[in-house]
This record gives sequence, structure tokens and C-alpha cells, in this order.
Amino acid sequence: MVISISNNSRINEISIYLVETLAIFLSKLHKEGIHFHSIHMGNVVLTPRGEIGLIDISDLSIYPWPLFCHTKLRSFRRLCKYPEDIKQFGSEYWQLFQAKYFAESQLNSLCEKEIKRTNSQLINFRDDKNMKN
Repeated sequence: MVISISNNSRINEISIYLVETLAIFLSKLHKEGIHFHSIHMGNVVLTPRGEIGLIDISDLSIYPWPLFCHTKLRSFRRLCKYPEDIKQFGSEYWQLFQAKYFAESQLNSLCEKEIKRTNSQLINFRDDKNMKN
């Protein structure tokens, strides 16, 4: 049985392993020139063997070079299209995901800074805390 990451009832029990595996997976796609235009947690699956996979892959481009920074940025914008999915990770795991992605991707500092800036605009964990108070 394959489980969609966004529909995983065990999302509250996300492991460091899963977060890091997902970050490495995305980094590998980008290094291999694969731009999955429909990347969001509903299209990311966890197989019974604990591997990450994609569904709905008809919206995919494959280039013979690693993705450029602006394309990686588009991937993150799409990944963050449904903030509620990312917020299920929690702030600590989201930070871990980004750190592992950046370490694996070996981006230049300008690209990393731009992705971080954009992600912070798209996903704001502080809003949820303020709403609860």
C-alpha cells in the first residue's frame, strides 16, 4: 500500500528520517534536471519499503542539466502552495527539511538565500501560534 504524505494519519509522528529522505529526494530530482511541476504533498507518496515516490507525473519536465535556481524556486513555491500540508510538518521539521535540501543541493549562497526568503513568505508558522492565543 502506498500512502500519500499529505493524507498520512501518522503525519504527527513524522520521523527525522522521513523528512531528510524527502529533502534528499527533492535535491536529487533537481540535480538530475527533473522539474515536477505538480509537486505538493498530495503527489508525494511513501511506499511500504519506506521509499519516496511521486504520483501524477504527467506534468514533468526533464532537462539534460541540473535545474537552475529560478526553477528550484518554482518547485518550492509549488511545494508550499498548500501551507496546511507544510505546517503539518511543524516548524522544526520544515527547518530540518530545508537545511537537508540545502546541504544536499550545494546551492550557491544567493540561490539558497532567495529560496529561504520565499519560503518564509509562503509559510509562516508564527501566524498559527498567534491565532491560538
